[in-house]
Amino acid sequence: MNEIIDKFVKEFCKKYYINIDTLMSETRDPLITKMRYIVIDSIYNNFNSVITYSKIAKYFSRTVGFVQHARTQSNNLLSVNDKYATRIKQILDEIKVEYD
Repeated sequence: MNEIIDKFVKEFCKKYYINIDTLMSETRDPLITKMRYIVIDSIYNNFNSVITYSKIAKYFSRTVGFVQHARTQSNNLLSVNDKYATRIKQILDEIKVEYD
């Protein structure tokens, strides 16, 4: 499953011009934190049939509680900021990660 997450994270970072190491770090920079939340939420939304909270948490070296928090924060952010939500949707539509 890590290969699916790897591909998704790499594509997202490429589209949004974010350094993967920065996204994976523990930085509390607001922009990076928001992007991390969105990536985690998007991974779960797109691959929840094969990727669990536990797998996402392990990949990001976080807890399951962090994954739940990230999903809540991502949904809150995207529900109140139309400009952000539109841009994220465009990026997610462009990311194509296949899995079997």
